[in-house]
Amino acid sequence: MDYGGLLCADGAPRPPTDLVARLINSRTVSLHWMQPPVDSGSPIVAYSVHYHSSRSGELQKVVRNTSITLHQLTPFTNYTFFIKAYNTRSVSDASSPVSLFTGDDGTLTVLSLTVLSCLPTSTLMVIFQVNTGHFPSSRRHLSCDDCLEIRRKISRMHIPV
Repeated sequence: MDYGGLLCADGAPRPPTDLVARLINSRTVSLHWMQPPVDSGSPIVAYSVHYHSSRSGELQKVVRNTSITLHQLTPFTNYTFFIKAYNTRSVSDASSPVSLFTGDDGTLTVLSLTVLSCLPTSTLMVIFQVNTGHFPSSRRHLSCDDCLEIRRKISRMHIPV
């Protein structure tokens, strides 16, 4: 298969490109990708979505569009995803794989909270120690992206900021 030429010798499509995996929650992942150019003379008719973790064998779903939402994944698990394109003649090679860790939706228990700075620009820099219930306590540094959520949680605890 020569992707540099105008026509793949065996009629197979090129692999899908730009695969992106987005975590919705600890059990749900959204995938989307770009359709490969139709240069084999036969349009893409379907895609197979392949995924696996270290805990499971490979699973597969077939879709006709360039996105899918996968449900019932296992929390705290690394998953690897790749896509293949199908035309009426053949199947493509696999897309570049993408990996994602599903994490947890559980509540964090804050063991300690230290406010380092609170600037008028809505920047709140904190260090806090948490216990997730699944792992030993650990220290986390928050970025500005977490400011509003931390402010809401602190205001609910009635701690002046």
